Amino acid sequence: MAQRDQNAWHTLQQYLGDGPGVVGFLDVDGLMEVNSTHGRDVGDRLLSEVAESLTVWVSGVEDCIADRISGDEFGFVLRNRTLEEGFLLAEDLRRRIAEGQNRPSVTIGVANLPRDAAHFDELWRKAEVACWLAKEQGGNRVGLPAKDEMVLKSCYYPSSSIGRLRSLAERMRKKESELFREALERLLEYYNTQLPAEDKHRGALPQE
Repeated sequence: MAQRDQNAWHTLQQYLGDGPGVVGFLDVDGLMEVNSTHGRDVGDRLLSEVAESLTVWVSGVEDCIADRISGDEFGFVLRNRTLEEGFLLAEDLRRRIAEGQNRPSVTIGVANLPRDAAHFDELWRKAEVACWLAKEQGGNRVGLPAKDEMVLKSCYYPSSSIGRLRSLAERMRKKESELFREALERLLEYYNTQLPAEDKHRGALPQE
């Protein structure tokens, strides 16, 4: 495992401060296989593409910074965001990276301060574990802390829908958050087909 860049890590820590906010831990999927099969030059180009996509994404998100932490791992901080907001923004980042020239695949774990941890060290570990758990489910997705489902869903959906979701998750032996992610991906793909070409390029729905 590559050694952590302590300067980058402390920059993220200082930026978040006492919160509130979300930390994201991003790992490039399958980089070891790429290096073994195609050589490190190809792997380095893939990392550069991910880093460039991350930089562009950060420039369009308020109160956000990101940095490369080690090897194929990156971190970002979203200040004044709930876990649900962080999840949705991380999913947007994952999709944007996947649309790159070489179609990179990344897995991201997110965690919220103070919801999931009392201090940055613990928060970072929660995001990192969420990433590895998501990788165990196949990668190329956004993971939440192990104890969480999609947060605050009761604020947006009727109890009957939540009950149906819970029942479906039990039958399919999946987490509710995983089913939400799949549904969100299909929803975004559907509406993306309805957009004019210039809006597809921006990756955003037209503003009302």
